[in-house]
Amino acid sequence: MLQEPVLTEPILSAAILEEELCMTFQVAMVGRDGLVLGSDRRMRILPCIQDGERGYARYASQSKLRINDEKTAIVACAGADRSWLIGEQIVAKFDPEMSLIRWADYLKEQCESREDKPSRDQILVIRCDTPDKFWWLSIGREMKQFEDKTSSGLPLAAEYFLQRFYRTNMEIRFLEKLALLTLDCAALEAPDSVGCGYDLMTLRNGKPHFQTYKPDCSEILSIRARLQTAIDDIVYAINS
Repeated sequence: MLQEPVLTEPILSAAILEEELCMTFQVAMVGRDGLVLGSDRRMRILPCIQDGERGYARYASQSKLRINDEKTAIVACAGADRSWLIGEQIVAKFDPEMSLIRWADYLKEQCESREDKPSRDQILVIRCDTPDKFWWLSIGREMKQFEDKTSSGLPLAAEYFLQRFYRTNMEIRFLEKLALLTLDCAALEAPDSVGCGYDLMTLRNGKPHFQTYKPDCSEILSIRARLQTAIDDIVYAINS
């Protein structure tokens, strides 16, 4: 049975999820002592169609990460129900005895063996026994392996922080701060599309640890305040 690693709200069925790539922003980074995976939690739910009309969509906060019972494989899903179905299949069928070459071939098959047209669905895939790399899938399009960093979901200017400040030798404790900074800036940039809190997964020594951050928690408010102070100091210094 698959698990939602952070169970602070009811699990929502993938069958009722609207295509929501435009509502997702996620990051993954490899560091000196492990790996960090982060995602926002904003989810849009479509109501059932009644009398030929669909009611108003509503929003909920829910984890977009999935992990298998053995805690050996993790996915972060962005997109419609297909990304969830494929992501859950990947972690459910994960075999730690599978070589990295065979694993990459398997993930590529998940991208290319779909009969329908390419979609905007994306999946970040983590093997807990391989903390120095991860995989990004664009369903119906391509599969890429990363040994540094990437973002997934909605393309936003907030990715600048990831591209500018990431270093390959960073420790997890610093990657966590960079992930939260990037995710929160994405939420501030696109508040109707990203937010409702954040999930972080840190992988050390093959052991995943999950943490949920509310959008108004002390850690997030501190990051916002320090960033604003730094920007104000630069702007006022230029104008003074």
